[in-house]
Amino acid sequence: MICSTKLVREVNAKGDTVWEFKPDDVPDYKITGFQIAIRLPNGNTLIGNWPKDTTNVPLQALKITPAKQVVWALRAVKNPDLGRFHHDSAVRS
Repeated sequence: MICSTKLVREVNAKGDTVWEFKPDDVPDYKITGFQIAIRLPNGNTLIGNWPKDTTNVPLQALKITPAKQVVWALRAVKNPDLGRFHHDSAVRS
């Protein structure tokens, strides 16, 4: 898989494009920049999105079928309750 900010592409051994995915393929989702793409054993693709806008709940990852259908989308959570252990307490301990 080859991944750039606005394109995920799979190529075969000859270098021919066999599958590609662009933000236009999922117009209902705000893609700010693809970060990584991994083909899963079941044929679906897990794609990370770099969230630039954290004022709204940004899209972080998508799981896409070979037919470019969204299986699920992960969005960041604002102010998550991380319990007793989080970065600040770990640094101070």
